[in-house]
Amino acid sequence: TNRVMREYYIHSVFILLSVILVFSTLYLPKTFYGQNDFSNVKCGFPLEFFVYSSAVSPPLPWSAGCLYGTPQGAPKQFLWLSFFIDLGIVYLILFSLLKIYKLIRHKKIKFI
Repeated sequence: TNRVMREYYIHSVFILLSVILVFSTLYLPKTFYGQNDFSNVKCGFPLEFFVYSSAVSPPLPWSAGCLYGTPQGAPKQFLWLSFFIDLGIVYLILFSLLKIYKLIRHKKIKFI
């Protein structure tokens, strides 16, 4: 029972970390070179899942994160499928890193 609870806890933490990491990609910087770039701004990584437009005209080129420091309008779309695919990708990366760590720790993989 302790092992099951520990595995449940690990998966819960990885899911929470995945959500935090995926949402933190909205703060990655984007550079805008023309006013047309503000009409359909797509944010997120690895897949873009947040789309908005803005009618503001800052001095160009303008570089800022999608959520912080960028003149925003109302969000046009939140692409749920892309968001959940991003969560899955990040979760698999975290889970794979854990498995590799366990293999190295138990000396099933040796490095030079």
